[in-house]
Amino acid sequence: MPTITTATTDRAPALAAVLARTFADDVMVSWPFHDHDVEERAVPLFAALLREYAALGIVIEAEGGAGVAAWIPPGSDVGLEQVNVVTWPEVVGLTDDGGDRYHRFWGWLESFVPSEPHWMLDMVGVDPTRQGEGIGSALVRYGVERAAADGVPAFLETSKARNVPYYERFDFRVAHEEDAPGGGPHIWFMRLDP
Repeated sequence: MPTITTATTDRAPALAAVLARTFADDVMVSWPFHDHDVEERAVPLFAALLREYAALGIVIEAEGGAGVAAWIPPGSDVGLEQVNVVTWPEVVGLTDDGGDRYHRFWGWLESFVPSEPHWMLDMVGVDPTRQGEGIGSALVRYGVERAAADGVPAFLETSKARNVPYYERFDFRVAHEEDAPGGGPHIWFMRLDP
C-alpha cells in the first residue's frame, strides 16, 4: 500500500511538475491553453493551485511525490472564485487570450458541482513512469473513504473516456456528460453516493 502524507506548500513546485506531466495530454488542461506548450504552461498554474490548496491542508501526496491529489472536503471555502483570485495572474500570462477561454471553461465546469455537502476530487495525478503501481488508487481511495465516513457523496470531473471505467471501480457513476461550450472537450461528471 503506497504511503500517503499531507503535502506542505514547499512541495508545490515538485508536485506541480508531476501534475503537468500527467495532464500534458488531457484536454481539460490543453484546451483552455489553446493546445500550446501544455506541459510547460501547466507547471506554474498547478504550482499556484497547489500552494493555495496545501496551505488549506487539502493536498496529499504518495510515495514521495510520485502521485498527488487535492480532495476538497465538504464545507470548505475552496471554490472557483477563490481559486481564480490565486491563479488569475498565472492564467493571464500563460494564455493567448488573456484567460478568456480558461475562465469560461472552468466557470462552466463549476456549474455542475453539487450544491449539497460532498468531497470533491479536484485533481489527481501520478507520474507517468510510476503509473500502474496502485498510487492513483490509493489517492482516490483516500477521499472515497472520507466521503463514506462523513456520509456524503464524492464528486469528480474527467475529460478522458478511459478514466470513466477506472473511477467506476471505486463505485463512481456518471451523473452527467456534456461537451463544453464553444467547441470545448467532452466532460464526464461522476459521483459516488454514500
